[in-house]
Amino acid sequence: MTNTNEMLRTMEILGRLAEIMKNGTAEEKRRAEICYRYLENEKDSGRFGRIEEMLSARSKSRKSAVSRYGENDNYIKVDGKYVACECKTNGGRIANLYTLKAPRFVIYTLDLTVAHKDGTTERRQAKKVIETGLFLLFLSRYKLIKSTNGKNPEPAIQCSSKKLYTALLNYPIDYIKDYEYTETDFHCLTLDI
Repeated sequence: MTNTNEMLRTMEILGRLAEIMKNGTAEEKRRAEICYRYLENEKDSGRFGRIEEMLSARSKSRKSAVSRYGENDNYIKVDGKYVACECKTNGGRIANLYTLKAPRFVIYTLDLTVAHKDGTTERRQAKKVIETGLFLLFLSRYKLIKSTNGKNPEPAIQCSSKKLYTALLNYPIDYIKDYEYTETDFHCLTLDI
């Protein structure tokens, strides 16, 4: 483990995985076994995001691997129809959210590390379901989009933002696995501080 926050996050995930192995569906148990393998690779900075994507899949979903970049990560049910979602945890590339094939929703969760005189505090935001356009508008408005490093820079989320954390606290639509949302759930919503 590289730091205390990663150790606490790992312990929290191990607890969730143990509960799934005890009470989950066969599909959920298969995904939990995959998540254990992701968790073992401490050099993978995206492992927590991969685990969240796998654990966000609907209970009966046959999802058995993390989706490739640009493919739909998961689905939520809205008025009886399955609608594509992109799962994001903290930072991550978002170029695929600007395309015509972008999923309609983002399932997003944020871990915020706050520095205090007497140490740091880790705050975890519940997963939220946000329409992609609203999510991108908010990131842009509050200058929370950065560029990745490398040969082909792409837009990415500037993570650990107190503005984003505060806005998510006030946002009313939590992600609930296997829940059926309605179109009216998403009418007139804003992501403001």
